[in-house]
Amino acid sequence: MTSHIVSRLSAGVLVVFLLVAATPSRAEVVEATLYPNSARVVEALILNAENGSVEWTIPLSADPQTLRVDPRTEGVELVDVQWEKVPAMPSAEAENLRSELNATRTRLAEVQGGLDAIATQLSFWNELPEFKPEAALELERTAQAMGREISRLVAERHPLTEEKKELEKTIQELEAKLNDLTGQARDSWLVRAVLAGAVYGDEVEVSAAYILSGCGWEPMYRLDAKPDKAAVDFGFDARMWQSSGEDWVDVDMELATVRPELGLEPPYMPDWVIQEQPEVRTMLRKQMLDAPADDMRMMEAAPSVAQAPAPQRKASYTVWKLGRRTLPAGAQPRLSVMEESWPARFLYTVRPSMNDMAFLTASVDLPQARDLPPGTALFMADGAVVGNRIFSLGERETDIYFGADPLVVAEMTLDAKQAGDAGIISTKQTYLWDWTIEVRNGEKHGATIRVEEPAPQIRNENINLEIKSDPAANRTEDQLLVWEKTLPPGGTWTIDHKVSLTAPGNMDLDMGIRR
Repeated sequence: MTSHIVSRLSAGVLVVFLLVAATPSRAEVVEATLYPNSARVVEALILNAENGSVEWTIPLSADPQTLRVDPRTEGVELVDVQWEKVPAMPSAEAENLRSELNATRTRLAEVQGGLDAIATQLSFWNELPEFKPEAALELERTAQAMGREISRLVAERHPLTEEKKELEKTIQELEAKLNDLTGQARDSWLVRAVLAGAVYGDEVEVSAAYILSGCGWEPMYRLDAKPDKAAVDFGFDARMWQSSGEDWVDVDMELATVRPELGLEPPYMPDWVIQEQPEVRTMLRKQMLDAPADDMRMMEAAPSVAQAPAPQRKASYTVWKLGRRTLPAGAQPRLSVMEESWPARFLYTVRPSMNDMAFLTASVDLPQARDLPPGTALFMADGAVVGNRIFSLGERETDIYFGADPLVVAEMTLDAKQAGDAGIISTKQTYLWDWTIEVRNGEKHGATIRVEEPAPQIRNENINLEIKSDPAANRTEDQLLVWEKTLPPGGTWTIDHKVSLTAPGNMDLDMGIRR
């Protein structure tokens, strides 16, 4: 028994000795590149060499496979790098949080015990009426005792119940703080670098870079439409965090964009495709085989003020250099990255096939493309909030929508829809759609209106299509017929829009959205 105790004590002393021995003379994070869900961290270390190697620890959330070690001392070269998992030396802040968390959990257990005791006693007194005292005096005394005890127990139960709620809330908050600070890690990586040219006892300067999870940043945008200024006031903030367990003090920091594609804007306008009706089984199978992976899934505090960070374009992403910053572990500061005024032409976009609403649209044409990753954006019009959605930008020209204006409407009426056969022996089939689009500007100012309707797409050379519109569409772009006109206050605009087609009589047609 004694030998087992000695062995365990020796093992514990050995771990502590290793951690103390691995503690560097000085170690600090000097560079950090934050990605949306991780960070590349560079540490500068001064370590004491022993037996031709140096040792230090990095957070468990670091990926040791990404570790790059570079000796900076003249005459010292890297031979090998090894790592192993060891118990972490917690920071004082993390230890204080764990102590407070343990004390709160202990108090919660005591309060729960008190509530359980009260519940047991209440159950006893509530079930006591089954006892049938024979004497009237004894019955009266029993009733008085029951009343006193139940009242006392109920009075004692209330403050304990309230304290339990507060303790549970405190525990949740402490657990969240501890997780933000350390990512709940109780271990760390012990790194051992074997060096050539390192003499026992010498101090060796080492640079170590690695990828660290539990870190990241997210963009937060503000877009304020200013039609009177012909501009969109744009603001770009970044919320940053890291949970390495140690504060990053005076670190050369930068943000790197990574652009997954995401989508107040008008409804989606499907293409109008007229084609021969395909065989259902064949087409469904082809669609499943040809569909990209993404289509097979379901789609889905004031900032600090400082000098505006400078963006730098890399091979396929943008880096925003923030300069020297301090990022405490567990904190989530918000930093102002960019404030700009974008020149814009304002108009209203209507898609009457889908609904009668007109969407305020800023047609932005920037001097150069912007690489803005997807993030939550607050949309405003003349300072008033109109909504929020995900926003991103990766080009120079774009249309930005700021919600519907109820005073501008576009109504579409189907005046005629005909289908029939042509010829004595019905060798052809004919179809006709005849619409009237009426646009009304109820604003007290002039408004440019852009009407968009799907342009029919023919996928068979035997189908003949004719489009007659009065007035004719100004242009066709992205499979859309587009009309534009500026209406005075209270003005109206009417478009007669006719589409007709003929096809072989034996062709089974799929009319797409015009079924």
